[in-house]
Amino acid sequence: MKVTMYNDFHTPVEDKDFLAVIEQIKSNDFEEKIKSIRYAYHQGNDSLGDSLKKELPAFTPSATFTNGRTLETLSSYNQLAHIDLDDIPVTEVSSLLAVVNSSDFTIASFISPSGMGIKIFVKINSKQEDHTQMIVQLMQYYEQLTGYTPDPKCKDINRLCFLSWDPEAFVNNESEIFTPFIEFQHESKNTKQIVSKDIDYCIQFTEKISTYEKGNRNSHIYLVARNGNRFGIDKQTVLDYCLNSFDLNPREITAAVESAYKNNTNEFAKFANVATLANDKKNNINEEKDWSKDLLYTTPKIPLPVYNNLPSLLKRGADAFEIHREKDVFLTTALAILSGCMPNVEGLYSQRKVYPNLFCFVLAPPASGKGSMQSSKELADVYHNFTLQQSLELKKEYDRQMRLLKNKRSATNKNHEITDDGEVPEEPPFKVVFIPANTSSAQLYVHLKSNDEQGIICETEADTLGAVFKNEWGSYSDLLRKAFHHEKVSLSRKTNKEFIDINNPRLSVALTGTPAQIFNIIPSAEDGLFSRFIFYAFRSDSGWISPAPDPNRVNLTDHFDALSKEVFEMVQFLENQPTTIELTSDQWAKLNDAFTEHLQEIIELAGEEATSIVKRMGLVLYRICMIFSTLRKFENGDCSETIICEDIDFDSAATLVNTYIQHSILMFANLPNKNAHHTINTSPKKQKFFEALPDSFQRKEAIEIGESLGLKSRTIDGCLKNWISVLIDKEDTGIYTKIKTH
Repeated sequence: MKVTMYNDFHTPVEDKDFLAVIEQIKSNDFEEKIKSIRYAYHQGNDSLGDSLKKELPAFTPSATFTNGRTLETLSSYNQLAHIDLDDIPVTEVSSLLAVVNSSDFTIASFISPSGMGIKIFVKINSKQEDHTQMIVQLMQYYEQLTGYTPDPKCKDINRLCFLSWDPEAFVNNESEIFTPFIEFQHESKNTKQIVSKDIDYCIQFTEKISTYEKGNRNSHIYLVARNGNRFGIDKQTVLDYCLNSFDLNPREITAAVESAYKNNTNEFAKFANVATLANDKKNNINEEKDWSKDLLYTTPKIPLPVYNNLPSLLKRGADAFEIHREKDVFLTTALAILSGCMPNVEGLYSQRKVYPNLFCFVLAPPASGKGSMQSSKELADVYHNFTLQQSLELKKEYDRQMRLLKNKRSATNKNHEITDDGEVPEEPPFKVVFIPANTSSAQLYVHLKSNDEQGIICETEADTLGAVFKNEWGSYSDLLRKAFHHEKVSLSRKTNKEFIDINNPRLSVALTGTPAQIFNIIPSAEDGLFSRFIFYAFRSDSGWISPAPDPNRVNLTDHFDALSKEVFEMVQFLENQPTTIELTSDQWAKLNDAFTEHLQEIIELAGEEATSIVKRMGLVLYRICMIFSTLRKFENGDCSETIICEDIDFDSAATLVNTYIQHSILMFANLPNKNAHHTINTSPKKQKFFEALPDSFQRKEAIEIGESLGLKSRTIDGCLKNWISVLIDKEDTGIYTKIKTH
């Protein structure tokens, strides 16, 4: 692969082999210059550092040029991408390099001239005209991998990269070629269907939060275009759609679309991963195939640097898994399990006392790698078994005393005399740690009362809980919603005239299941239970993994048995150590700033209805900080009552929550609305088209009616597809009837 070398910003010096450039960076050619540059930045003299850096030679990684560095002078495109990570703390550069170099796609990397950045290079399967869209996807990949946002300017095909000095610059001649995970947007025979699907979803998504109506027409079109930009749809496709669908002056439509793309270039494809299954979910939402899409392959992963900074117990647990998704499933579910193993730990959030308890729900098709939750559950097994054994022994002693009392009464009351034969023993509470998911609502109250108002529900098959929720006697959704905020719950039963008060429920929930199983537990995005859960949804290839014993791999049974014993030791330690977790003022400021931004972003993306996701995720972040800080307290043998969260734990918690918010947005977009089958929110042209359709009609009739109203056949077919099961039923191929509403 050839690149063009420059001694200034404009004049080519020579074409050179890319790997030869890396070898020069490994050499001592620029050692003194780079040391001077890094010293300047270290002293805070950025202007001097910038000035010295501009004296370095540079090259164009993605192409060669003649007589300048413009697209007009581009001579060859070499399918090499350049990713630039900036503003990395010097202390983290080495560990981050290890993460970058662990990727099969990284062909080369080196430390930037400032010493506070990393230059990454990847071979890509791309044509020159697709370079920008390819880089956007590649930047998403490395952002998920590292947790750092790449410099968006690297999208430019003529972008320069300064040489540096890095004796340990990385090269992998066997690196894999990066291929796109989202099809490029071109109007061709092969991609028309993809483009149509994307733009249809973009419109549907926008119409959840905005309506094309008088006083809002310009704003609505601008939002359509901005969302099109966010989902990675090219400008011309969005413009064509708007011109065809809206009755505003074409000049105004064009101006709105142009403005949305021009003023938000940094948002291009920002939410490409939050694509949708919404169109498909309307048809047979409980079928597994509706979720078996490429979408689940590309959902965000937890950045690997998080794992390097975890408290020891969690880190050792996650290290047992080699596959990234399995690590993510373990960590997500382990947080929920451990949140139920922290007695006497509390904090203050929104002026109310809170506890570490979390709810999580991992969703993936069968054989995708959800099994690492079993290991998370095992973390609390020793604690559970000890508690259960104690309960069994106490019950055994109670039964023995009751038999003695019964025998005594039988022996002394032969003549029906009234005697004082001793006090009836009080039945001891039967305590457990794990509460079965298939417990009735009433029995769950009993468990919580017996368990000092706490417990863990852990279920590897979510349909077990879903089956309970279907029954009138079983559903405890209301209890879960209240328990998340530790609200008082009560139960009154006629049997034995029993009244149960749970003043301060502290319940943790960890569920895994297939995507279709969620609907029996959380039937719609408007269900209050939805925003209380951490979601993690994904799909992995179900290739065969050898079950043969391997001495080089961790014995999971022994490993997690040892960790479970540590968790029980932590429980015993905390039972005698009341603990309050606090954040620093700087951490509270970071939390407030981050969630102000998250809130605005989710309003723009998904509407006011989705704000509860962000608001409750703030509490989730605080609770994760509580969990990390409590683990540190145990590791350090710290007997202090007040523990201040360490910055490294706060940053890890914030990174986790950023990932979980993206998964929650995905779930919000793909769960049905309560009134989804009774409303239509679309453009005036489509509204008129629907109203003009007879009660029963054929596609041919629909095309004729739609075209008479100025709609194109592609748009008409898109409407018919999206309206199935919502506004119309498909009786047969090309034959439809309107759904009657009352």
